[in-house]
Amino acid sequence: MNGHQRQVVIDATDELGRTLHAEGRTLNSFGIQINPNLASIDCLTEWSFDGQTGFGQDNDDWTQPAAREFFRHHRLGS
Repeated sequence: MNGHQRQVVIDATDELGRTLHAEGRTLNSFGIQINPNLASIDCLTEWSFDGQTGFGQDNDDWTQPAAREFFRHHRLGS
């Protein structure tokens, strides 16, 4: 386990009342330091919604203090 996302679920309703349920399964992950206080984990993601499958991206952005707290608390990467 490396702390990178493996699954993403989105449930949304727009202002017209239309709903969307989408599930994403990440196929890989890439961590990058965007600037001195922001890290990003980017993943190629296979999305399923409305009986369809598509591919896209999921980004998980962290400030450095939040990332340190998460990884210390979960003791990942050791």
